[in-house]
Amino acid sequence: MKSDVALRKILQIFTAIVTGFFILTVASETTGIANEELTSIGSKLIMGGLLTVIWIFIAFCRRHPEWFSDYYY
Repeated sequence: MKSDVALRKILQIFTAIVTGFFILTVASETTGIANEELTSIGSKLIMGGLLTVIWIFIAFCRRHPEWFSDYYY
């Protein structure tokens, strides 16, 4: 049971990184930006990682709203 939850979390993190990678790829190609800093693989992976951290934080806030709100009922 716990291994299923851990596997699902790992899959969600991987999906978020891949999604961030593709979003940055499409954004950099459609805007015509040919900057090496924006189109490099390392930059996309870093930005994908940042998107993952933001996604995990949002999921955590949604799971524990009482920690972030004085008006939780």
